[in-house]
Amino acid sequence: MTRIEDGAVARLHYALTDSQCSNCSAQLEWNAVFDNISLPKYIARHCGKIYTISIETVKFDVRDENEERQEKVSEGKEPHAILMAKGMKRRQQEPAKKETRTAKES
Repeated sequence: MTRIEDGAVARLHYALTDSQCSNCSAQLEWNAVFDNISLPKYIARHCGKIYTISIETVKFDVRDENEERQEKVSEGKEPHAILMAKGMKRRQQEPAKKETRTAKES
């Protein structure tokens, strides 16, 4: 985990999940405050201090839906659930192969 210092810069995910109080190193619990839409922020309070994460910039990524689908197909990516099912099927078949080898050796 990362101790928070004034002016530190980090990715939002890590700031929200891995940040610690600068006094006692306890993990901070963040509350979203969107009362000012032009400056959304997260606030945590600990050891008499107020920690604030301001969201001033965002990153845009715009893609054509068809291009993204084609990239996945061309890269051979399969949905995670299918990959897990294939792995489970292989594991189930392995004991059967071992039993067959053992029977042949006897």
